[in-house]
Amino acid sequence: MSRGNKLHLPHITVIVPVLNGEKVIGSCIKSLLNLDYPSQKLEIIVVDNNSTDRTAKIIKSLPVKYIFEEKIGISAARNAGIKQAKGEIIVFTDSDCLVNKNWLKEHVKSHVDKSIAAVGGFVKDKKSENIYERWSEKTYFVSPIEDFVDSIIGCNMSFRAGFLKGHFFDENIVYGADESDLCQRVLKAGFKIYYNPKAIVLHKHRSTLLAIIKKYFRLGKGEIYFRKKHELEINYFRIILLSLCVFFFVLSIFGKFFLLFFFVFFLYFLYKIFFYGIRSAPKSFKEKIIIFPIEFFASTSYLLGQIWVLMRTTIPKLVF
Repeated sequence: MSRGNKLHLPHITVIVPVLNGEKVIGSCIKSLLNLDYPSQKLEIIVVDNNSTDRTAKIIKSLPVKYIFEEKIGISAARNAGIKQAKGEIIVFTDSDCLVNKNWLKEHVKSHVDKSIAAVGGFVKDKKSENIYERWSEKTYFVSPIEDFVDSIIGCNMSFRAGFLKGHFFDENIVYGADESDLCQRVLKAGFKIYYNPKAIVLHKHRSTLLAIIKKYFRLGKGEIYFRKKHELEINYFRIILLSLCVFFFVLSIFGKFFLLFFFVFFLYFLYKIFFYGIRSAPKSFKEKIIIFPIEFFASTSYLLGQIWVLMRTTIPKLVF
């Protein structure tokens, strides 16, 4: 992508939504304060999404703009920040991320072309501390090269304020596919989305099985809502196959049909190979043994989230 020799540095607003992030928000903000960008052209807004821990106290102790948003949901938190943003370009990251020193300048470089309304960057995995974080590695892949894309990752994205203030995040999507929804609207409006792998954030993954299960339930909900909203294809075959895996798993445990237990994992193995492939991150034999149950519970949670939305959006139509 061609760029001029001298880079114009516009006024930028960085928005960070956070909910109960006392363990990570301080480090995130400090990395933002260390950016190589003129301070008089940088506005940092941190949106407290109704936290109940020490998050608010930590934010207020640092030189950033604090906003409280009572309505729970990453889209509502981001929208609260957008409404008060003064920048020409609005950039987003998450509270569990650390940004590269040149992060903002790389986003700005990619916005030189006025036909580009959204830019995404590379999400690098923070060094994992346990098997759950290890399992989540390499899940935020967009493209191997700098190029135009159809979607970007929410913890490392930017938009022209002129577009964003007329196209807020859909607050019906509490979590998951929120950025995909907005990217669809960017493309439908005739603008482009660009991916710049030099705009780097370091991301810390979920560190417990329960956190992974909660995350994938929300992702499943968001994915189905997004697909229904934009009239995209929903792969019901995949949903049925995974539902059978879950059904036989429950039957094998509570019905004492132990042979079914092995049949379940055979079905699940086919499901993963056919649709996704097995994650390549684990190296040791121990990790490969542990990885399968984590994937199974994550996929089951994702499925339940999908079914939840399908029931809530389909049953009322059947009743009435």
